[in-house]
Amino acid sequence: MDDFLYKLRNARKKTGYDRNRRNQDNYSPRNDRNKPKGKKPQTLPVGVDHLSAIRRTLEAIAENQKQMMAAERQRRNIEERKSRALEDIVRLMDRQVREDVTPAAADEDRREAPQPRESAAVKANATGSAKPSRAHRERILKIIHGLREKGQTYEGIARHLETQNIPTLSGRGKWRSQTIYRLYKESV
Repeated sequence: MDDFLYKLRNARKKTGYDRNRRNQDNYSPRNDRNKPKGKKPQTLPVGVDHLSAIRRTLEAIAENQKQMMAAERQRRNIEERKSRALEDIVRLMDRQVREDVTPAAADEDRREAPQPRESAAVKANATGSAKPSRAHRERILKIIHGLREKGQTYEGIARHLETQNIPTLSGRGKWRSQTIYRLYKESV
């Protein structure tokens, strides 16, 4: 700050080296004399209380390392058990497939291929599209109205029709609560 004020007061540029000025403006290699060359910084002596704190810290680190090793062992054991379980599942599935597909069973499967679920109530017209018979539709509506009067929900009615193996109006798919709701509202 003194240099700044000095320059302001005198309003002139400083020229050359001025011995009376401070070292911040006048750089010379002599200014490095205060810095130690090749000397190590001094260390404070370690007291007994410091040694006990260091010992406690090192013991805590060692304990943490032991816990981490135990957790890693547990993870490894879990992964081994998972892989053994998956291998067992694969073995069981292979055995099941081999038992299911024996030459005799394969011949039976070819002879008796599963047929799509058809209902006598669903009839195909000349164009090939399926139309429910009027009697089948009336029977379903009677069941829906009867169950609704008993307080059954649409979802409950759909489950009831599925458990009774009553085919849908199209003869394919499953009964849904939305379908039951639509049929109920249309018939009311």
